Amino acid sequence: MPKITQYHPESNLLTHYANGQLSKGLALAVETHLARCDACSKLVALRGERATHREAQNPQQAEFQHSPRSPAEGLAAEFKTVELFGKAVSVPPQLASFVEQGLKWRQVTKGVHSALIDSEGESRCAIVHVEPGAVVPRHTQQRTETMQMLEGNICDDWDCYGLADFVMRGPHQEHALMAHEGCFCLVVTDGPLYFTIGLDRLKNPLIAFRYLRLRLKNFFHKKNS
Repeated sequence: MPKITQYHPESNLLTHYANGQLSKGLALAVETHLARCDACSKLVALRGERATHREAQNPQQAEFQHSPRSPAEGLAAEFKTVELFGKAVSVPPQLASFVEQGLKWRQVTKGVHSALIDSEGESRCAIVHVEPGAVVPRHTQQRTETMQMLEGNICDDWDCYGLADFVMRGPHQEHALMAHEGCFCLVVTDGPLYFTIGLDRLKNPLIAFRYLRLRLKNFFHKKNS
């Protein structure tokens, strides 16, 4: 029997998505969830129709807002098989288009690798691979950390998550994760993570530096475009 998705984006997040108000990375995470979740897709379609109606009633105000997404945009579609860290994984076409551009994997800690696929301002979107039995060390986040499961399963202090689960942790929600069977997930962060125990804390200055460098790169790219 297929696993039932237990965790979904909150209602207000789906509304922001329907109105085109999310960062690219967070929108991609929501789209990836919608591709496997009919219930959330229907909610987004309804809210997209409402947003379109509001803009039709207030065309001048609409000029200053992002265009709402079409009810059909980013929803369920045929999946594509891509290679992630040497393994064939089924992902929706929106995510596959990023993967096909090529990924550069970076080791985060033993058994955990990350590949950046998009960044915007302080938002960073990456595919993370956790090997079977590997642990993501205990950490916290400056703002939010969003995890959209792509394959496999992983557990943290609160529960275990599997295919299509969408989990968002807020500022200072300290936790560790372990993947007994291994997993792939899409992770979106709005600021650097901070390891809180052991020698992994020595990596915190490097993580903060990489975020600052990425933020400056995005700033100058936007300024010159």
